[in-house]
Amino acid sequence: MLQITLHEILTKVKNKRTKIEKIKCLRKYDTPELRSILKSSFDPNIVWLLPAGEVPYNQREFHVYIILFRVVILDLKLLNANKCLLNYLNVYMKQRLNY
Repeated sequence: MLQITLHEILTKVKNKRTKIEKIKCLRKYDTPELRSILKSSFDPNIVWLLPAGEVPYNQREFHVYIILFRVVILDLKLLNANKCLLNYLNVYMKQRLNY
């Protein structure tokens, strides 16, 4: 079975020229995951619990979380996740206290 990502499916749909072609493409790759994404994006009855205005985004925290995620994934492969996670959590907490 051919594995295709949701991003690839949506890109294929976007590249179709007519509405009929887009519908055929969506039907060809119909999955519960795709339906869920489309429904949550376009159904007016679904209300997102996001604050109004700017997204509460802190670039410094984001980069720390990305580093933590990458290191944990890498260390899981090396079967050393606990030690590495504790080290990076200590670094994160020290940085958090120095704001």
